[in-house]
Amino acid sequence: MTLKRNIIANYFSQFYVVIIGIITLPLYLNYLGSEAYGLVGFFALMQSWMMLLDMGISPTLSREVAKFLGEKDNSRFSEFKNLLHSLEFIFIILSLTVVIVVLLVSEWISMQWLKVETLELSTVSYCIALMGIMIGIRFLSSLYRSGISGSERQVWLSIANSIIISLKFIGVIFILHFISSDVRYFFQYQLVIAILELLILSFKFYKIIKIGRFRLYFSYKAIKPILPFATGIAYTAGIWVLLTQLDKLLLSGILPLDEYGYFAIVAMASNGILQLSGPISKAILPRMTSLYVQKKENDLIKVYKKSTQLISVLVFSIVAIVGFYSYELLYSWTGNIEASMWGKDILFWYIMGNGILAISAFQYYLQFAYGKLKMHVQYNTISVLVSVPIANKLRIYNDQNQPQVQIQKVNIRAEDDTIRHIDVVRNLETVMGLFVNRS
Repeated sequence: MTLKRNIIANYFSQFYVVIIGIITLPLYLNYLGSEAYGLVGFFALMQSWMMLLDMGISPTLSREVAKFLGEKDNSRFSEFKNLLHSLEFIFIILSLTVVIVVLLVSEWISMQWLKVETLELSTVSYCIALMGIMIGIRFLSSLYRSGISGSERQVWLSIANSIIISLKFIGVIFILHFISSDVRYFFQYQLVIAILELLILSFKFYKIIKIGRFRLYFSYKAIKPILPFATGIAYTAGIWVLLTQLDKLLLSGILPLDEYGYFAIVAMASNGILQLSGPISKAILPRMTSLYVQKKENDLIKVYKKSTQLISVLVFSIVAIVGFYSYELLYSWTGNIEASMWGKDILFWYIMGNGILAISAFQYYLQFAYGKLKMHVQYNTISVLVSVPIANKLRIYNDQNQPQVQIQKVNIRAEDDTIRHIDVVRNLETVMGLFVNRS
């Protein structure tokens, strides 16, 4: 019953996030403009690369919390306490390092890496500096979020996430509407919410595990037993980032910032498929780990099979619809013809690729529960050895053939808008017809 409740809560939270994103994205484009929204997309990219710094610590803590709370006695209380404080020490050092590095390179990123056309470079540099501070704070928050997830308090976590997401996505609309649409206000507000999120999650986590007050110290002896598992997680997480984010990093330095804003819309739409598997993985990982510790292997396999079947039905259905009606869905979502024309073909391939990633991730969840990641490491290593050189070759080709390769902006005459709108409505009716039987 707890597992079902956690899955439902996770899906409710994820569904809420998707709905809020659908509602607010057109407003962001309207208030900020495509180039400033490109900065928002670049911020999402920086947060994704933050996973490289995690080094497998967050999922390892989640697993250790599940094991600690799954034991009937408190024989490992002191051991777990030392482990937690040591992990906190590592995260705080890494968070400070991220903040300092981003502050130092913010001007270089704005002037040399991003292709800024209309925004002031000082504004872009300032926003990137704020991104660095937020990434450091959210990086530390991810540790406590993983701990709460490992405790299977996912109903509470889903409610908390929904509230925080509302503040992030909806609250900033009021700032942009009533105070200023300057992108600097957008990131300043997000920084305040990031601090609030850290305070809430850390307080709740300490309340769950009941090990006393926060203490900052490091013990190599405490983390030594988890190093093999954490190293495997860190390696696979790094490979995952390379496989899923390398293209976005390269494009951020190739595309003009306004076009990168359009690309960010496509990336957000395609990432919805990966979000479908997220709620299930958050629920089954601690449960499967707990079942493994209790030597209930048959129950573990049963949970794995049912969750895999469920996500396969969901993913394949949505991938087919979004892939074949990409333009119609983008236009109905953003109301921006230029962005829809720019992204329709790209969305087709991205949604297909992410659908495959969502399904293939479940073999990793099974290996995670057993603490044996050898096959997963081998497979992802081969994938990186193939994909990274190809991506680099494409980047070099683009640099050498910039005028021919760069995607041109779409100019559509005003008299064509009505015709295209009619086509969109007709095709959307076709999509809805897949679900509704007309009388």
